[in-house]
Order: sequence, then structure tokens, then C-alpha cells
Amino acid sequence: MESNLSSAEYIERAQMHDGLANSTADPEARKMHRAMAAAYRRKAERTGIEMTETPIARGPVLEAAIPVGARA
Repeated sequence: MESNLSSAEYIERAQMHDGLANSTADPEARKMHRAMAAAYRRKAERTGIEMTETPIARGPVLEAAIPVGARA
């Protein structure tokens, strides 16, 4: 799945699309590959930011106990 990729994997895909854009003679395909490369670079930047700024825990863990006999 694409959502599970790391920042390095997004960069790798961007480089692949750059190579495809440089190797094609079709202007529409070149435009599409350049757009894909740019999109993967943005995802790589966003993934890098999310990985460094998102804390693992956001606060204290609360436990909820259901009293005996309260279940339906």
C-alpha cells in the first residue's frame, strides 16, 4: 500500500518518474511523469515531517472499567 511507504521510498518513486520523464518523447507522458514526481516529493516531505513531529503518545492513558453486572 502506498500509505505505508517511508520518505525514502517516496523519493525513490519520484526519481523513477524523473527518469521516465527524461526518457520519453511524448510531451503528455513527460508532463504526467513530472507531476507524479512532484507529488511523490511532496509526500516524502510530509512523511518526514509527520515522522519527526508526531509524538507516540499524546497524553496519559486512561483505563475504563465496566462494573460487574453493568453489561447488557
